[in-house]
Amino acid sequence: MAALYCALMTDYCLTMLAARGDVIVEGRFASNAAFISALAALRAPQPVFRSRGETGSIHGALMLSLLAREKSAKRTYVDRCLPGPADRLNAAREKWRSLLASNR
Repeated sequence: MAALYCALMTDYCLTMLAARGDVIVEGRFASNAAFISALAALRAPQPVFRSRGETGSIHGALMLSLLAREKSAKRTYVDRCLPGPADRLNAAREKWRSLLASNR
């Protein structure tokens, strides 16, 4: 349940930021299969990738720099994430966001 909540919060923040392009998850969340599959389903069709390493923000900054310069770096540093069951997750997201809006 905590992974779903974190995926919903991440999706919400990315939506509020009008984030475009690839989403790359690194650190501890990158190894959390429930979080990754939920986020990939919520962000579809926007691609979600997970970092192969868990070394933190310095590695993430290096990875983003390499990815920006050369598209082939994706094969070395990240894996494409498969989405979970989108129908139920999208319904949960809509209900959750309506509850957020009603508490403003």
